[in-house]
Amino acid sequence: SPPATFDGLLQRTLNCSRYAKRALEMDQTLLDWLHENYATPCNRAEMVALLQQTGLDLLDEGGLSRAVRVLRKQVMVKLILRDINGLADLNEVMHAMTALAEICIQQAQTCLTQALQTQFGTPLGETNAIPQELLIIGMGKLGGGELNVSSDIDLIFVYPEDGETDGSKKLSNHEFF
Repeated sequence: SPPATFDGLLQRTLNCSRYAKRALEMDQTLLDWLHENYATPCNRAEMVALLQQTGLDLLDEGGLSRAVRVLRKQVMVKLILRDINGLADLNEVMHAMTALAEICIQQAQTCLTQALQTQFGTPLGETNAIPQELLIIGMGKLGGGELNVSSDIDLIFVYPEDGETDGSKKLSNHEFF
């Protein structure tokens, strides 16, 4: 049966996971956060809030990259502690990893789309000049909501129609996306 105290849970985690041990030994803030939050399941709402709480500019590629690394470390360490100690079932692990991937993909798409639109304008369809949006389809385990901590992701990128951007420097929709 799992240890009843946070210290017991933490010790088992440190003994079983080199990743968690390194992450927690190097970051007291992460350890303090884990102590306050280990008892609740990992979920999408928590991840979105954590990403916002980094205080980094999520529309800046460098800021987003740093924020995502912080978020990933928090989610991974929490999931490791919860999984090793029997506090999380497989369903929680898969849903949390899927949510983490989806949030990161959505944030990256928002950041990069805004940067490209600033430079080249909005991609418009050639038939009726309607703004076009990139659709990202998650395949395999991501599409099925079944990612685990070692899964890779397979993505398909599609957009509705050809055309070009409406900025002073034009790109074809193919080049834009």
